[in-house]
Amino acid sequence: MAAGNGGGSADLTATGVTLPRRAPARGRNQLGQTMGAKGAQTRQRLLQATETLLATTRLRDLSVAQIVRQASTSAATFYVYFKDVPAAVLAILNEAIQNPPELIALVTRPWEGAQARPLAEAFIEAYVGHWHAHAAAFRARNLASDEGDRRFQELRVNAAAPLLMAMAARIGDRQMAGALPADLPATTLASALLAMIERISILPQPGGRIVTQAALMHVAAFFAVLLLGEGWWEEGRNDPAAAEAGHTEEAWPLPPSPLNLSGQTIGAKGARTRQRLIDATRELLQTRPLLGLSVADVTKLAETSTATFYLYFQDVTEAVLAATSQASQSTPDLLQILDSDWDVGDAGAKALAFCASYIRRWQENAGLFRARNLAADEGDERFVWARAEGVRELIVRLEGWIAEVQARGKLPGDLDPVAASGGFVAMIERLAAVANARIGGGAPEPMTRAAAFFLSVLMTGVPKVAS
Repeated sequence: MAAGNGGGSADLTATGVTLPRRAPARGRNQLGQTMGAKGAQTRQRLLQATETLLATTRLRDLSVAQIVRQASTSAATFYVYFKDVPAAVLAILNEAIQNPPELIALVTRPWEGAQARPLAEAFIEAYVGHWHAHAAAFRARNLASDEGDRRFQELRVNAAAPLLMAMAARIGDRQMAGALPADLPATTLASALLAMIERISILPQPGGRIVTQAALMHVAAFFAVLLLGEGWWEEGRNDPAAAEAGHTEEAWPLPPSPLNLSGQTIGAKGARTRQRLIDATRELLQTRPLLGLSVADVTKLAETSTATFYLYFQDVTEAVLAATSQASQSTPDLLQILDSDWDVGDAGAKALAFCASYIRRWQENAGLFRARNLAADEGDERFVWARAEGVRELIVRLEGWIAEVQARGKLPGDLDPVAASGGFVAMIERLAAVANARIGGGAPEPMTRAAAFFLSVLMTGVPKVAS
């Protein structure tokens, strides 16, 4: 899955992987005319300008005027080649190598014994490096896909298909060996792993309880070798050294003061008005994307005025942030499941109950959580914190259990428990967001069971291979 910078090749220096580019197809422009050499060059200049701007400009803010100014041409020329800005971004994605052969080659190599874990680490490094090399276009693609643009949804699914199928073939072999649950579609397990890797590739870090990307990549490599490796695990082996530097502890930010934007204390009446605006924002996000939400929409539904809105919020984004703070994912039912004794009863059933409840909660608030994640992924520190705060109590519970299972020698001791918890939550959140898209042939129920498998491993240990 890639995006392009025009001609030449993209050098992934972190992994030593060089990805070739496809030359743009000589097609027709928007007027139906066949493009000659000059037209192809102009079109490519517009694409290069678009991708350059995406590195510093959010898709929602990117305009045709900015692109043509960057490309030293006119808006009329832009519309000769592209219908709109998203069409230009689609062209960037379509003209790049979508599945680096190096990644597929890594997956198809035997991951056996002592070589399994290093190969898993190399695979994760190459994937994340590939993602970072094209991060601007990927973020734009994911935004448009998550907000319902079918063109980007299809591109995203099709781009993942070759790698997904290669992984599924290996997983199928592991299922036949009795190392993985045979009742889960191999493509669903592969999709779950790719969901995790993609999330850790893009996740910005909050300024407080930091989990380093290196620690998250280490967790992803553990899940990769769990699915694709053979003979790599010896129960009781414990090497905690690598987990020591996985995270640091800092204070979480204080909640905002109950003042309006005029500096006045919000009384009972003001609190009700503010809540009405928050409720209206949340309701509107269930039926339309953040990009299409305006102050006028919110005030109309809340039956108040724009002047009143600006007493409490500077813009729609602040109203979304306020709504997000009232929709924690650390719900009592989920905490109760994690607080139960996982050594007693059916751990698989508990994991399934947790994942089903998490995904249901996410989908009930899908519009709000998508808007929150969009702002967080684009680097808005307030939303990065809001996302982290929403799952903080879940992470604390998971972290405690993982450390205990490690102490028994049933999980690798070099996993950072906080990173392992965060990696799992990133995975299930992504699965919740795309469950209805049926990626990898996975309907919501198989996706839930795939997430439950990963959770049960963290809570009980690596399963033994059947003899």
